[in-house]
Amino acid sequence: MNAQVMTLGTFHFNQEGLHYLNIQSDARQSEVCEVVDRISKFKPTKIAVERVPADRHGLDMRFQKYLSDGIIDVNHIEDVNEIVMLGFPIAKANGIKELHTIDYMNEWLRGEAEQYAEQNAPVLFNELNKKSNEYIQYLMQHLGKSIPDILAVQNSHEAIQKQHSDMFLIVNPIGAYDNYIGSAFLSSWFERNLKIFANMQSICKDDDRLLVIIGAAHLATLNSMINDYYKMDLVSPLEYLK
Repeated sequence: MNAQVMTLGTFHFNQEGLHYLNIQSDARQSEVCEVVDRISKFKPTKIAVERVPADRHGLDMRFQKYLSDGIIDVNHIEDVNEIVMLGFPIAKANGIKELHTIDYMNEWLRGEAEQYAEQNAPVLFNELNKKSNEYIQYLMQHLGKSIPDILAVQNSHEAIQKQHSDMFLIVNPIGAYDNYIGSAFLSSWFERNLKIFANMQSICKDDDRLLVIIGAAHLATLNSMINDYYKMDLVSPLEYLK
């Protein structure tokens, strides 16, 4: 039987500019627990998170402490993230003793691409800003909802497609017929996701039920690869979140 892989795309709980969500409040923590309960019904056998392998030792030490005392300190900045608040309790609920760190970091060239567009392709630069603002406004419409509802929106086909088009593919033509700086940025983004997927492939065995907790921006590329790979079946979190 193919491995069942659920990609749970999230916003980053400690992301700058989202303080007003007040993720540390009792009400929000209750909503986070609701997500934990719902996603736990997937019954994962392995959990992979958006951390580079070099961080695994420190993460494992924190996770083992949680398995021992069951405490998440919402007043401690190191605990205010989706890995601790979602990954730890889902793992504990399913008897999982370790988390897999699958991220890969490389050079982020978006700034250089935008600078080139501003100086050499003002029409494209304005379109880039327009579509970026439209996506942000689209997302902001839903950020007043509950955490399960926000995650349901982020994991919807509409949001995944819109973010991939308006925040990533739109950058590709910057520098066309010249330095192809837009394509260089997109290549680095695809490279990162390919290497994340390689890490997923290396830990995923037949009959595994793998939960991947990752920034929602990765979903378009990762979900496509999972769908195309003969050893994996993609499981949407929507049936659990809604």
